[in-house]
Amino acid sequence: MKASEERKRFESVYLDYFQAIRDFCNSFLKDGELARDMAQDAFFSLWNNFDPAYSEKEILSFLYTAARNKCFDQLRLQKVVESKIRDLKDTVYSDMFFLDEITRRETYRIVRESINKLPDRSRQIALLTLQGFSSQEIADQLDVSINTVKTLKKNAYAKLREIISNQYVILILLKYFI
Repeated sequence: MKASEERKRFESVYLDYFQAIRDFCNSFLKDGELARDMAQDAFFSLWNNFDPAYSEKEILSFLYTAARNKCFDQLRLQKVVESKIRDLKDTVYSDMFFLDEITRRETYRIVRESINKLPDRSRQIALLTLQGFSSQEIADQLDVSINTVKTLKKNAYAKLREIISNQYVILILLKYFI
């Protein structure tokens, strides 16, 4: 069969059965738009596996099976997402979480902004420290002595204290990271 004949046969199947497959999906999903998307996905699967030698019965079997599987996958995904949303709602919507998250983000922003004002080598060491590298690892990575790293860390800490000035909460965080 020529490609144009194959395409015409596929188009005929699509036009004849799309509404039925969409309605079938809607019986599972109870969402017209989502059912349309799942029906389109089923037809896309058929297109990718289309063989003009398939009988109409084989095509319908393929379409309904693909549609059912796509609907089940979607329902499983929705269940997981809804569960995660329920879990997050309690956390995200609490005032304490909101304030903690703002404080955390602003603190990191101020620390990073202050670190960017340091001289190049001190900035490198401070950033590597924030990433969790030990003084020895930093020394190895930058090909300097561990005493150089410790001295530059100490100087960076003093300079950051000067830049940040009276923001004591941030100084506590800096003591933890540097």
